[in-house]
Amino acid sequence: MNFPDCKSENINKNGSNSSGKQKFICKSCGRQFVENPEYRKIGSLVIRVEIFIQIKQFVILVFRFIPITKFPFLNNELP
Repeated sequence: MNFPDCKSENINKNGSNSSGKQKFICKSCGRQFVENPEYRKIGSLVIRVEIFIQIKQFVILVFRFIPITKFPFLNNELP
């Protein structure tokens, strides 16, 4: 068996994960891995979408308590 990232054959068993699958550690680079993972890493797009949703909810909450007249640009008025 080879480590998927650095292709090293210098690996050892390193316990098991929460679902009981065998974990391994690469002695060349020190990273851990599971041979056939059931779950994939969370992609950066998913994280960005979650952050966008949190920011949107925050903005909605802030604008609920501030009258729109305090923001002339939202009323199509020029300063």
